[in-house]
Amino acid sequence: MSKKVSKQTGCIFCNGGPLSKEHIWAKWAHQIIPSSPFSTIKSVSGDIISEAKKINKDQRRQGGTKNITTGRICMKCNSGWMSRLENEIKNTFSPLIQGHPVKLERHDLSKIFRYVCVKVCVIDSRDKLPALDKNFVQAIYSETDAPGRIQIYLSKTETSDWGSGLKSYSTGYKPASDERITIASYTWGLGKLLIHILYCSSKKIEVEVCHPGLINILAQITSKKELNWPPSYVFTANDADYVAQSLAILHRAGFPV
Repeated sequence: MSKKVSKQTGCIFCNGGPLSKEHIWAKWAHQIIPSSPFSTIKSVSGDIISEAKKINKDQRRQGGTKNITTGRICMKCNSGWMSRLENEIKNTFSPLIQGHPVKLERHDLSKIFRYVCVKVCVIDSRDKLPALDKNFVQAIYSETDAPGRIQIYLSKTETSDWGSGLKSYSTGYKPASDERITIASYTWGLGKLLIHILYCSSKKIEVEVCHPGLINILAQITSKKELNWPPSYVFTANDADYVAQSLAILHRAGFPV
């Protein structure tokens, strides 16, 4: 069973309009995200039970990550609560992108978590086959308990290969219970910051973003009371590629690995 193409025509958050074409990253971020002639967008989607239907895409788009736009947000959301969120996060997020030392308190991590969840909803909506469930997107919008699981990890890099990059992978699983489960992972490069996101549409299973050896050196912001940045380990381009390509390790009987 392949994923259905999204037919939603209104704003992904409030379902209203009119829609406006906006950049994924706000103007404050444009000033510190490195310029790049290209942004690599990689995605894999399909059903594990039907390898013949697997879709592989590796696109190099002109303009770099900061020039990527979306037309799935309404003017009211963009100029209202999303604009306020950008203003609240920029002083917290800027040192991470630039690799500057900073101590993040619990409230800082909560703001980062919320911000990344909103951005992953926006970026995912650009795909004709969105991985995120509409109920999950609505929960992020209303700040209620979201269905499914989302894990967010941070790491530092010095490689220019990932200074302006975006990769996403998603795979659908249909176990014997007939409940379709989608697992998606995203890796973004923003200057010296790597953001790794793992989403699972079901809370019934536990997933890991990659090999335990790398898990131990990733900063999972969902479980930290505070975080001293930057971490001591600096990711290479190969490390980032490895995490980006590691969809998930499923720890539930009956699910393929």
